[in-house]
Amino acid sequence: MEIILVDDGSTDGSGDFCESLAKEDDRIRVHHQANQGPGYTRCKGFSLSRGKYVAFVDADDYIEPRMYEAMLSETEAQQADICVCFFNYEYPDKKQLYKRSEQDASMLGTFDSMTFAHFYYEHGAWANGVVASACNKLYSRSVLQGMAFTSRYAEDEELNDWLNARHYKIVCIPDIFYHWCQNENSVTTKPFSSERWNFLKVLEKRMELYESDPYLVNCTKQLWGNIYVEYYYKSQIASTPVPDRCRKNFLSLVSGMKQDPAFARTRFLARMRLFLLSPKLYQWIIRIRK
Repeated sequence: MEIILVDDGSTDGSGDFCESLAKEDDRIRVHHQANQGPGYTRCKGFSLSRGKYVAFVDADDYIEPRMYEAMLSETEAQQADICVCFFNYEYPDKKQLYKRSEQDASMLGTFDSMTFAHFYYEHGAWANGVVASACNKLYSRSVLQGMAFTSRYAEDEELNDWLNARHYKIVCIPDIFYHWCQNENSVTTKPFSSERWNFLKVLEKRMELYESDPYLVNCTKQLWGNIYVEYYYKSQIASTPVPDRCRKNFLSLVSGMKQDPAFARTRFLARMRLFLLSPKLYQWIIRIRK
């Protein structure tokens, strides 16, 4: 095993701590760089690695000691390209949000990666993270060749969309090996900023990658619309502008849905048209209905 620690421009002494760990364990190598964001950092770590298999761990999370031993064994037993385990959201008080008893057994086993991509929409918020995260997976090195990131936000989703569209063999095991620690200073929990709008670009790319699968494309269109509405209100609170590009794409989305039999008479399209007519009226009606 080798451990690559990438110091992405830290200012809290993490770089020095990494160097001290490397002195204690010759399996550890440290790379220091100016802050580039998680996507670039993952690519850098991958380029420095030499192993046949690759995994990623975020700085504020931790894993179970047997995680990679068990996942490697299952990967080789099933001759899979990617092994997936489950994770737990964990809070500062050590409270964990999910239990193994809440898992959906239909997600376990071996799948073509495009079938696995369906779970993002079919099994609720937890499955969303299981599919989208890069940190609950063990990747064969070969599948990551050529990976690149265009977003500093939702970079995990960008990576796994790209992989899933390539029809790799995935094995999903029931073990909860990864602990996703909820940190108020992490990218996903910080106050809303204009950087968040990049998620819509990731979803647009997803629709292109999954164009051969109408179910995934239509689900992603709905997610795009819902995220746009959510971010619109958050941007008002944060006093940040809505990008013109996103406004235009929302108009195009609603216009296209009017002509699409899959959406023409749906409540979703009715909601989007109401929002387009009046965001204030939309917000008032939604609050009344809740």
